[in-house]
Amino acid sequence: MDPTNPVWRRHDRHRFIRHDAHRFFTPLGNAKRRAVEASEAARKAQEVEAAEQAAFERELAALRDDFAERKLEYELRRFQQKYSPEQPRAPKGNPDGGQWTRDAGKVGSEAAFRPGEPGWHDYQAGPNLVCAGGCSREEMVDQFARFSLPGADPSMLIEDGATYRVHIPGTDRYVGDIRTRVENDGLTIENRTVPGHIFFDGMVTRQLTQTRDGAWYVTTRGLGNNVEPGINIVNQLVGPEVFNELDRQMRANIERHHGKGILDLASNRMDGGRRPCQRNAALGERDEVR
Repeated sequence: MDPTNPVWRRHDRHRFIRHDAHRFFTPLGNAKRRAVEASEAARKAQEVEAAEQAAFERELAALRDDFAERKLEYELRRFQQKYSPEQPRAPKGNPDGGQWTRDAGKVGSEAAFRPGEPGWHDYQAGPNLVCAGGCSREEMVDQFARFSLPGADPSMLIEDGATYRVHIPGTDRYVGDIRTRVENDGLTIENRTVPGHIFFDGMVTRQLTQTRDGAWYVTTRGLGNNVEPGINIVNQLVGPEVFNELDRQMRANIERHHGKGILDLASNRMDGGRRPCQRNAALGERDEVR
């Protein structure tokens, strides 16, 4: 029947006033519609997930390419830093005798570095007092070997020619390896970074000296040509404070062993591994700390 026929239209209107009129409706929440909506939502979710995965893979590929370029650049820099056969050798009779140098006027490890090259840094810490008096040479050499590697456990003695892992003091963050050299009967310790260290290429020389009045001092000098661009600026700023703190820890440890400097320890809480923390202290009538 033609839907425009008045009889059909009247019949169609009457359907919606019957007791079973719900049979002629298609509710929005019926099972079929929900299934269609769920299918559409799943399809859109898959599209979003696929787009995110594609973006992740593109970013990962870009990172891999960037890493490959940086690795190649690093290898090229290492190649360029190698010594030419035309370079002079360090004279015989010193620890580096026979090795290639960058400057014929220098000897020893310092000859491997030069101020005119990229990454140059040169800083000094000290002289820092580590024992005011009453410390034997043997004791100071022992203490010096315990407090010459930042972030290391003071119970570990530094050995000549050994390689050690270095961590940022007070943390577990690994920054690379250094190779040590002990000279002058333990009064000089040299830390030389090896490839892979955050501050490669560089060295730190620490010297222990005694004055006429019996006091002991530590002087630290760090120099080199860092490979990573800009890291020499960080090295120049951070290096002195790191070794000044190491000397403070060494002095506090010596004073604890000697039972000296009680007032200083009480007022500054100097303990190995922690920075000094100001604390007021006063002496009583019998000069006891209270």
